[in-house]
Amino acid sequence: MSKYRGTTAFHLVYAELIQAVRYRGLTTYQRVARIGGLPESGNAMGRETGEVLGLICRQEVGEGRAMLSLDGAIEQSLAALGWE
Repeated sequence: MSKYRGTTAFHLVYAELIQAVRYRGLTTYQRVARIGGLPESGNAMGRETGEVLGLICRQEVGEGRAMLSLDGAIEQSLAALGWE
């Protein structure tokens, strides 16, 4: 069981993804991390943000809905990773 299930961070990130889908917009891992009060850089950001997004994805699939983490067009900056 995830430490984020039912937390404020979970609900804030979930709302961000819904907003991105609603307006056909984009969000970033950094924005998701900031909104959820998660680490905003490094391995910790990837691990914690991934845990919250994975939890949301599993919940949506379990409910027979589309995966918000994909529909929300989570976009990681390739330049930040050095993949220009």
